[in-house]
Amino acid sequence: MSRRKAVSAARRDSPGWNSGFSKPSLPIRKSIMAEVTAPKLPHAPALRRAIEQTPWRRFVILAALALAWELYARWLDNALLLPTLGATLSALWSAILSGELPNRTLTSLRVLVTGYALGVGVAAVFTALATLSRWGNEALGLLTSMFNPLPAIALLPIALLWFGVGT
Repeated sequence: MSRRKAVSAARRDSPGWNSGFSKPSLPIRKSIMAEVTAPKLPHAPALRRAIEQTPWRRFVILAALALAWELYARWLDNALLLPTLGATLSALWSAILSGELPNRTLTSLRVLVTGYALGVGVAAVFTALATLSRWGNEALGLLTSMFNPLPAIALLPIALLWFGVGT
């Protein structure tokens, strides 16, 4: 018997040997499970546990930012430069109740959906042309290579000139 076969046989005969296809023997499982134990958590006060939870931390951060906004706005004492948080929330509430904000929001959403639908329609036409003809493929490739290097913010003034600001 060669040395390799002898070592392999010795390993196979050793307790707990696993060929990779069968389950480990019961004594090995017991030793593995004996080593795994749940960590013991120290008894923390209820307030500390509540603050360590994510929603409370976010609420505390939001409250600190609101307090900083209010204090800085009162220190500046210039409502045109930075209105107080209370004045801003009051203006928001009155705009919602008067119906001005919901109406303007719906107008903006209508313009957004119309523009999106037009964009999808134009894209579908260009894609159909690109797949059906070589000329369409070259035209779409040229347009894509022209506009691809430009950041989206650089296209905004061009879009404003082409389409205007109003509805």
